Amino acid sequence: MVIGSGMTLGGILMHRAIEGEWYPPFIDLLLVRELHNKMAVPFALSLGIMMLTGLLMWGVPKILGRRKT
Repeated sequence: MVIGSGMTLGGILMHRAIEGEWYPPFIDLLLVRELHNKMAVPFALSLGIMMLTGLLMWGVPKILGRRKT
């Protein structure tokens, strides 16, 4: 959740800068972009692991339930 929140905030700030909307002037967009890029790989790995375990938690009971009948 921490990585996802960081990715969300970084994405919002970068989107606001691209669209020309207001964002706080004390924020360094180059630093935000660098942090966003560095967090992308751990975020993708954790998201992939969560998707795999979620699929297993959904599928294993269904498979075991069919074997009993």
